[in-house]
Amino acid sequence: MDNFIVSNVDRSREGWTEEEMAFDPRILASQRPLWDALKKTINRLVNKVTVSNVRNVAKELLSENLIWGRGLFCSAILKTSIASHSFTPVFAALVAAINSRYPDVGYLLIKRIVEQFKIGCKQNDKHQLVPLVKLLAHLVNQGVVHELLAVEFLFVLLQDATEDNIEVAAILVRQCGSTILESNPRGLAAVFERFREILQDGDMDKRAESLIESLFAIRSSRFSSYPAMRPELDIAESADQVIHEISLCNDLDPEMYLDVFHLDPQVLMSDEERYKMLKAIVLGEEDYEKHADDGAAKSNQGISEEDSSIEDKTETDVENLKKTIFLTMMSGNDFEDAGHKLLAIPLRRNQEMVICKMLLDCCSHQKTYNRYFTLLAQQLCLLKEVYRDNFENCFLLQYSIVDSLKTHKLHNVAKFFAHLLSSDSLTWHILGCIRLTEENTAATTSSSGMFIKILFQELAKELGVPLLKKRLNDPTLQGSLDSIFPKNNNTRNLRFSINFFTSIGIGGLTDNLRENLRNMQKQNHQVSSHSDQGTQSFGTGGSKPFQ
Repeated sequence: MDNFIVSNVDRSREGWTEEEMAFDPRILASQRPLWDALKKTINRLVNKVTVSNVRNVAKELLSENLIWGRGLFCSAILKTSIASHSFTPVFAALVAAINSRYPDVGYLLIKRIVEQFKIGCKQNDKHQLVPLVKLLAHLVNQGVVHELLAVEFLFVLLQDATEDNIEVAAILVRQCGSTILESNPRGLAAVFERFREILQDGDMDKRAESLIESLFAIRSSRFSSYPAMRPELDIAESADQVIHEISLCNDLDPEMYLDVFHLDPQVLMSDEERYKMLKAIVLGEEDYEKHADDGAAKSNQGISEEDSSIEDKTETDVENLKKTIFLTMMSGNDFEDAGHKLLAIPLRRNQEMVICKMLLDCCSHQKTYNRYFTLLAQQLCLLKEVYRDNFENCFLLQYSIVDSLKTHKLHNVAKFFAHLLSSDSLTWHILGCIRLTEENTAATTSSSGMFIKILFQELAKELGVPLLKKRLNDPTLQGSLDSIFPKNNNTRNLRFSINFFTSIGIGGLTDNLRENLRNMQKQNHQVSSHSDQGTQSFGTGGSKPFQ
C-alpha cells in the first residue's frame, strides 16, 4: 500500500486541479480500488489488535497511507472502542504509536472525541460518554493529549452533577487520575474539591455518594490500584511523542468528509513531485521560493558559459544530496534507524554540514517542537565526531542571526541545541559566544534574550537545576562562561546576570555570583569606611576623599 504511484495515468493531465481530476473516470477508477483496499486493511488491523501484537499492528499501519486514510483510522478506533471497552488501553497504545510518526492522525482523533463528548453531554447519553472518556483517559496516559483536556471534561460533567455524570466522571478519574496527580496536582485538587461540594450538598443517592467516597479513598492511596499504563503497552517513545493541547473552548472541525472516498493527489505524483511536496510541508514554502529567487539571480550574473555549467552541476549535486538526505530522514523506522541510514550515504569532503543544516532546518520549521530531529542529530554526534564539530558551528551561526528568526523557529532552535548540550553531544564551550552583560542590553530585550532564556530553561528542564549548576561550575568551563556568569569586579554585570536568571525562574544558578557580589559590597563598604576616617583625621583643608 505504500506505493502510491499509478503508472498508467495520462501525464498530460498534470497540472489539473483536484476538482477537474475528480471528474476524470480513469483517475477515479485508479484510486477507488486503492481506497477500498486501504479501508479494509485499516479495519482489519484495528479489529485484530491485542496486547501481544500491538507493536506489529502499529508497524503494519505505519506502512499504509494513513495520511490519506486518517479519517478511516479514527473512525475505526472510535467504533471498536465503543464495541470493546476492555480493549481501550490497547487502542490508545496503538494511537500513541501512530501519533508519534503522524501527529495529524492523533489530532484528528482528539477533535472527534471532543465533538462527540459535547454531543453526548447535550443528549445526556451516558452510553456514548463512557467509551469516550475511557479512550480520552488512556490517550492522556499515553501522552497523546494534554491532561488539561481531561480536567475540562471533569468540570463539565460535574457542573450538572446528575447521577450519570458523576458515574462518568468517576470512570475518567479512575482511569487517568494517576497521570493528572503527577503532572497537574492542582487541577486534580480542584476536581476533588468539586466532588467534596457535591458530597456536602447531600442531594445524591447512596450509589453516587459511595462512588465519590471511593474516589477519595483511591486518591489517598495515590491511585495505586489504577496505574496509568501497563508496561507492555508502553510502545511509543516518549521522546517522539507529540502532545496535543486542545480545549473544549476551541472551535474544532472533525473533518468527517475524510471518512468517505476522496481524491488522493499523491497517487498522481512521481517520486520527484512527492519529494517537493514533503519538502514544502516540512521546511515551508517561503524558503524554497527564496531559494528559487536566489537561483534566478545567480543565473543572471555575468559569468562565462563554462563556469556556469560547472556551478550548475555543483548545485544539481547538492540538490540531489538534499533530496536523498530528506527522504532518508523521513523513511527511518525511528531516529536510530534513520541515523544509520544517513551515515551510509556516500558523501564528499565537508558535505556532512549539509546533513546538519537539513536537520536543523527541518526542526526549526515545525509548527511545534519535534524531538525526532534532535534525537537524530544526537545520534550522529555520538557516532561521528565530525557532526559534533559541524553542529557546534551551526550553533555559532544560529546565535549570530537569531534576531532574524521567527518566534516559533527561535523556540525550536533553542530547544534543539539545549538537548544536544544536555546530552553532551556538543561541548559546552560553545556558550562562550553568548554575551550577557549590561553593555549588551539587547540580550534581554530582543530575540537573543528570548533565545538565551529558552536555552537555559530547557537545560534546567532536561538536567534539573542542581545538575545544571554543577555543570556550569566545572572549572574547565569558567573561561567560556565568564561572559554569562561574570567573575570580574564589575558589580553592574554581576547584578545584571543575577537579575536575568532570577527573572526567568532559575536564579539558583547564580548562587556563586550572589556570594561574590556580597563579598565585593563588603570590601567596598570597608574601603569607604577607611576613606571616611582618613578624611575626618585630616580635616577638610581642600583635599578630596579617597575614592
